[in-house]
Amino acid sequence: MQMAVNCVITALCTAVLFISYYNYCKDFCLNNLSDLGAHLKFARNYDLTSGEGFLRSWARVPHLMWHMLVRFFMLFKIPGEYAASYVYALLGVFAFIVCLIFVYSVIKYNTGRKEVGLSSVCSLVLSFVGPYAMPWFTVMGIYHGQYSPNPFHNPTHMAVKGFGLLLTMIGIDIFRNMKNEKLIFFKSNKYLVLKFGIILFFSVLAKPTFMYMLLPAGFLFMISELIIDLFSKKYPLNNILKVLIDIVIAVIPSALLVIAESIVSAKYADVYSTVILSFSKPLEVWHLYSMNVPTSILLAMFFPIVMCVTNPGFFLKSTEGRLSVFAYATGVLEFSLLKDAGYQMASANFAWCMMAGMVVLYTVSAAKLMVDSLKEDSTWPHLIYVISSWFFFFLHFYYGITFLLERPV
Repeated sequence: MQMAVNCVITALCTAVLFISYYNYCKDFCLNNLSDLGAHLKFARNYDLTSGEGFLRSWARVPHLMWHMLVRFFMLFKIPGEYAASYVYALLGVFAFIVCLIFVYSVIKYNTGRKEVGLSSVCSLVLSFVGPYAMPWFTVMGIYHGQYSPNPFHNPTHMAVKGFGLLLTMIGIDIFRNMKNEKLIFFKSNKYLVLKFGIILFFSVLAKPTFMYMLLPAGFLFMISELIIDLFSKKYPLNNILKVLIDIVIAVIPSALLVIAESIVSAKYADVYSTVILSFSKPLEVWHLYSMNVPTSILLAMFFPIVMCVTNPGFFLKSTEGRLSVFAYATGVLEFSLLKDAGYQMASANFAWCMMAGMVVLYTVSAAKLMVDSLKEDSTWPHLIYVISSWFFFFLHFYYGITFLLERPV
């Protein structure tokens, strides 16, 4: 009976997500709005008739996955707007399922309970969370400088979310294995690094910004582990060196793909798509979109911040907690200090690294809240903590749904 209930809940959540994402994308594409309309145009204009034509198209928009999937659906005589919507919704469902497995695995590891239905609901909420929108602050609209783990208008970020979360799961288990801890997401440590390399490659095909965030975050995690282990001596330091070497080898195919994209862009790109990386003044790009950056961070990340403040031990000591904090901090640092030269600076491309970090911290925070909610603790402090945290979490969900319904460009 319980299994049937879980299956129904998961099916309903999947249907709600697919329909919502599909209709949102369709409306934006039909009206040629925002990034969705632009990326559909890029997909339609991909020249697949010759090698040089493809390279010129690739240089224009190097994130191949979403655009090539749209072209694949168009082979079946599906109009571009509907093909784009199918791809957008299907990749959204993929991210939802990966998130469900993430939350389910954390719950099972910490409580022993198999909560598929609750994990589905939590994953659905995470698929819609957005920043708080306050009239006194967001005078230019709900998206004013706050950014979101779910920037619905951008198909390439929404496409990489599932691969990014899967990468995070593998990364957590790689680090737990390094520390001789029990794995959370996988039954065996065999081929973990190989899996990491394969999924990383697919994530770069979707959008490389998750890799740009996660690899430095993982390096910072390893540095922190090195410092901790110098004092605690919990496991051989050679474990860290071995993992570092393995990950460097696993990253090679993805690095070659990024280099290939850079070479193609250098040879074939037009002015629009030519990007020159440079350092910015601190928060220079962010200030183009926000009146007050600390307030933007607070309104965008209020729930995860509350979870970090109320659970400092978890986010400082656990592998998944500390890696999620490093993920978000790395993304913020990259967005705060890096920019594209020239007028491309206004595109705020490094904001995507920060939004990738937001995905990780939100997911780990929600999984932690699920675990705490299932504890048999009826004391008033615990009840106040759980109820208030769920309120803050669902408030993000409310504003994400508001964004989806209002559909600002």
